[in-house]
Amino acid sequence: MVKSKRRLASIPNLVKARLALSQYRRIADNPIINTADNPIITTAVNPIALVFQGKIGLYNLGNSCYLSSCLQCLSHIIPLTSYFLINEYVKEILDRDGTNGSLGLIIEYYDLLKIFCIDSTNTKAVYPISFMGKLKNLNPIYINVEQQQDAHELINYLIYKFHEDLNRVVDKPCYTAKFIGNGTDDEEISTNTWESDLLIENSIIKDILGGQLRSQLKCSFCKKVSVSFDYFQTIEITIQKTKLRSRKGSVDLEDCLELFIKEEKLDEANKMFCSKCNKKSNGIKKISFDKNKVPMVIILLLKRIENYETGEKIKTLVNFPLENLNINQYCGGESADGESLPMRYDLFAVSNHLGDNMNSGHYTACARNLWDNCESKWYEYNDDIVNEIDDGDVVTNNAYILFYKRQ
Repeated sequence: MVKSKRRLASIPNLVKARLALSQYRRIADNPIINTADNPIITTAVNPIALVFQGKIGLYNLGNSCYLSSCLQCLSHIIPLTSYFLINEYVKEILDRDGTNGSLGLIIEYYDLLKIFCIDSTNTKAVYPISFMGKLKNLNPIYINVEQQQDAHELINYLIYKFHEDLNRVVDKPCYTAKFIGNGTDDEEISTNTWESDLLIENSIIKDILGGQLRSQLKCSFCKKVSVSFDYFQTIEITIQKTKLRSRKGSVDLEDCLELFIKEEKLDEANKMFCSKCNKKSNGIKKISFDKNKVPMVIILLLKRIENYETGEKIKTLVNFPLENLNINQYCGGESADGESLPMRYDLFAVSNHLGDNMNSGHYTACARNLWDNCESKWYEYNDDIVNEIDDGDVVTNNAYILFYKRQ
């Protein structure tokens, strides 16, 4: 009898999840759409409201706090969670040797999401034993659950494996064209590059997390400009030290993004070849976001490792906005319609690392529960313990990975 009630209770949630995914896809089909008028989630109409029945923790399996932190953040990516909840993944998963993709990792993630989102009425925390077991089978680095691992590496690995298993492309071409422009044809080169990549890589991961970086090279002799575009799913951001505030010992995320797009003169080992001059030169390189292909969800990885051998950590406080992160000024080229529409993002999750050394310490997560009666409360996920926190407790010098969704 109880089982029947729980099943019936989950039906409205799956309907809302399906609506959330359809709204996302409508926006994703037009990346230049004004999302202020057509948001994925609004406070007035929240299509995935109440899908998260509870705030579920994950028990530590020894030293698996890094896994808990990553899974909590990933589960708050609304369109991706919706995609799994309504079983869309079943249509696209690649069955490898009868194991349903990556030795069943996708299936285990789906099972965790069901607990998080549907079957969690009386559940406070769960053991991610099966998920960790599949992860161990895939990558021996995770065999020893007593050994601390890096959340950066795990996030990138899980995103890669999810994309690989959900790739809609079965027969990949042996070769795809490389498109290079001159700075006046960005829209054409950007579109051609994106469509060419879709012949090889095309998944829900790319739909949601995929974007393009604009790479510009300028010859130091003839000033010829060459522009190309490169795909990304996460972005590593160097912490800007030159603008540290003397009293607060902090830096703004915007300063770090400015450093990311700062022009760089190529050194002797990385000279560019100019086809016009027919020789190499110490050209000027500039990286920026492609206005025509900004992701729906952007993941910023703060580079806190000072020394990879010792694990020494950069403990600088990075002040990041909870709302209205505007990336327009970090974009290059012209948008497809010739206009500079606002590209604003709101924070919804943070993976935190506590401790003085990246080889040890403890991981937690905080996430904005957008399904909590539309009140968007923040919660801290500390392994199996989940507590509500104030907005002011989100920004700390423990922040390691930032998850932003486009408005």
